[in-house]
Amino acid sequence: MLVVTSYNAIAAEVELTIRERLIIEELMPLTGSYHYLKNVEAFISVNAITVDEAKKYDIRFDGKQYTWSAEADSYTVKIEIPLDVYNEVKAELIYRDEKQLLNLKHISLYEKFVGGGNTAAPDVTVSGDADNGTN
Repeated sequence: MLVVTSYNAIAAEVELTIRERLIIEELMPLTGSYHYLKNVEAFISVNAITVDEAKKYDIRFDGKQYTWSAEADSYTVKIEIPLDVYNEVKAELIYRDEKQLLNLKHISLYEKFVGGGNTAAPDVTVSGDADNGTN
């Protein structure tokens, strides 16, 4: 769904988990036009984990990685992402897919931004009895 944000940019609304909100910023180019960078700046502000969220979901950073409570895994927030930022994140995910640079932490974002059905599944042949695991 497209909306107009409070900072006057056309944006896509995307529901993101805590984990996705922490990962998405690494996918955004941090160079570009003035307009693009103002949209990145605004998005980073909107996307930031709030003090209340950090307390409620015990979100912590130990200098290397973030941790949070199990409850946070199912918590999502609808975030407005300026369309140019959205398109840059999508392009980066497609690029990483084409270059085989995706990793497990990118899967859910790839599915939300690109979709899961864009790459043909490999041909798989199953042999043996699936009930007992023999080949």
